[in-house]
Amino acid sequence: MRRNGRDLDRIRNRRRNRPPASTPSPLPVAIPIPSTPPPVAPPAPAPAPTPAEVQVAVTLPLQVASAIGRPTLTVQGPAADLSIIGVILNTGCYEPHVMAAMISILPLGGSFVDVGANIGVLSTLAALRVGDQGTVLAVEASPATYPFLVRNLAATGCPGVIPVNRGAWDAPGTLRFCHLAHITGGSHVTTTGTEEGQVYAISCAPLDTLAAAAGLHRVDLIKIDVEGSEIRVLNGASQILSDHRPPIIIEFNQFTLQQHAATSAQELYDCLRDYGYHMKILMEDGTTLPVTAFERMEQVSRQWTLRLDVLCEHAGEPR
Repeated sequence: MRRNGRDLDRIRNRRRNRPPASTPSPLPVAIPIPSTPPPVAPPAPAPAPTPAEVQVAVTLPLQVASAIGRPTLTVQGPAADLSIIGVILNTGCYEPHVMAAMISILPLGGSFVDVGANIGVLSTLAALRVGDQGTVLAVEASPATYPFLVRNLAATGCPGVIPVNRGAWDAPGTLRFCHLAHITGGSHVTTTGTEEGQVYAISCAPLDTLAAAAGLHRVDLIKIDVEGSEIRVLNGASQILSDHRPPIIIEFNQFTLQQHAATSAQELYDCLRDYGYHMKILMEDGTTLPVTAFERMEQVSRQWTLRLDVLCEHAGEPR
């Protein structure tokens, strides 16, 4: 159908006035909502520094406490040590069977020699026992442990204490010494080439020489605990053993004798017998067990403990 000009104009006008086609609305965009951050915990307080040293009280056996007039003795030592300080902290005591034997032998005004004194628990006890007229020669090889020994002995007030920072040996010279910070009681001279811990070069001398330098004119008791070097110490004390025949409290430890000195408990037993000594094992219950043959000592060692504290008494009278 033909449209006239007027119709075409109306159609054009309607198209011009028609509203534009609507465009589809954009899809909504998800805007992330920031989550609330978890609360920040305050920083943990720094751990308290471990003290380099501690002071501990040693509870004494009744007969020992009665002999020195006090129930405890106080010593200072390295906090890291498990072998002496750790034992005292855990049990409250330290080698009560050895303490009891010492007190039964040491007289007032007597003379005590401690070889391998460590921080001085037994030397301190001896100083309190012998009193102002007595003498305590305390020999400790470790340069790290020695200051504690000096301090503990000074605290006794006994004027006759003589601490010595040297190793006791069978000849003068220089030795390799292994200091074990966590087991100071296991620190030792080594002659086998096996080294551990902090190694020091230390000066050594025979015990005869050290005793003479200290001016000892009598020796009532010797304690030796040197982690394997016991035979060397005895051979360096031949004059003392001959002249004074003192009782000796000594440690038998097959492991340390073999590991640190390439010797044995059998050799240590034979050495003491050659010097004229009989032996009794100091049992931890306070009793003693006489030993007339090494086999018996070995049997007890296997049955009860790998280390033994042994009281050695000379067959002749003490001089």
